[in-house]
Amino acid sequence: MSDLQQHKPVATVIVPLGAFQLAEEGQQRYLEKHGASSCSL
Repeated sequence: MSDLQQHKPVATVIVPLGAFQLAEEGQQRYLEKHGASSCSL
């Protein structure tokens, strides 16, 4: 178990946001339309 607990540095890279496109109409509000829910965390 101690082998799995090796501490390694964590790096986060922040990059500019690229082009953004909305989903097609049939994919908008998918969870609401299909009675599904998102992760309950």
